[in-house]
Amino acid sequence: MRSRLFGSAIYLFYFGAGGSLLPYLNLYYQNVGMDKQQIGVLIASTTLAAVISAPVWSALADAFRLHRHLLPLAIFGTLLPVALISQASEFATLWVLISIYAFFNGSIVPQADNAVLVMLSNDDDNNAYGKLRLWGAVGFGLSAWGGGILAEQSGMPALFVMYLFFMFMCGLIATQLPAPRETSSEPFLRNLRRLSTNYVWIGFLTAIFLVGLASSTIHNYLVLYITDMGGGEGLYGLLIAIAGVSELPVFFFSGWLLRRFKPRGLLVIAFSMYMVRTLLLSIIPSPEWAIIPQLMHGLSFSALWSASVVYVKQIAPSGLGATAQSALTVTLFGIAGVVGGLFGANIYEVAGPVALFRIVSLTSLIGLCLFVTVEFFSRRARQAELQPQ
Repeated sequence: MRSRLFGSAIYLFYFGAGGSLLPYLNLYYQNVGMDKQQIGVLIASTTLAAVISAPVWSALADAFRLHRHLLPLAIFGTLLPVALISQASEFATLWVLISIYAFFNGSIVPQADNAVLVMLSNDDDNNAYGKLRLWGAVGFGLSAWGGGILAEQSGMPALFVMYLFFMFMCGLIATQLPAPRETSSEPFLRNLRRLSTNYVWIGFLTAIFLVGLASSTIHNYLVLYITDMGGGEGLYGLLIAIAGVSELPVFFFSGWLLRRFKPRGLLVIAFSMYMVRTLLLSIIPSPEWAIIPQLMHGLSFSALWSASVVYVKQIAPSGLGATAQSALTVTLFGIAGVVGGLFGANIYEVAGPVALFRIVSLTSLIGLCLFVTVEFFSRRARQAELQPQ
């Protein structure tokens, strides 16, 4: 019970910190004079730094059993660069600071997820992950909504103060989170090689990348889309809060959903919902209509994440938990974020947001088809192995 309380609390404060600032960060860039091309570079730099750093942090944690030390270090390491970002207005300065922030931030979620999943597996209850992760949705939704109101009343600097407070609390809690006790008789590098050559793993990550383009486009460009259509920070904060609320039932019932559909079936649902959600965003006539696709956030993002972390836990070799979760995080939020940030900015500038959302709807469909195809052949291979010779 104590471990689950700490797990819930770390999600609450970490995602509360993120919700208070990250949805508005691109707007902050725009307010201090960055154009959309520069914003795209800053987005890509953030995710590129995470792509590079997250596997390193997670591999060190797995290989040398440093989980309990590296997680608090990564959390506290974000505080100084974020505080300095609030005082910066030059592109070069912002680029350096946001890259340092991303270097520390990149491995926080996979390390925390791995610790929680190992803790739950000790209780033979992996499907309970969603009920702990639910508190992240609560924190993100409430702080995003409150942040939007606060930004309109007090200005953007207040959001940085919110972030620093929540993240400091998260770091204190992380020092109390139990370290994973998962061990493996196989050498770390041998397990890593076995995972990296598994065609099911490669197909899964490729499909995650394709749907990740849709996720990163919503995350990075919805605020600009809404403001360009005439909506304000208050409406955008409400849209983020609605998305956060839509996560709650999905995370709460994720155990039932995973038992009913299995991780593979829930992933198919999530891919499909991303395809429909981004298509709907491309046809809304006014910013208020974005409420409808935002209500689909739970069955797209929350379903995708709940299913993915359990799916990764099932197929990753023992002792490689943080590394495998890091690969998932890097692919979904990192590599897809870099590509989505750079190409998304160019498409937004040249062809407009409607074309951008329709393109990522198509990539979600391709990712769905790829995942279903790989799983079909994987199932046939498993069935063939069970056939008597």
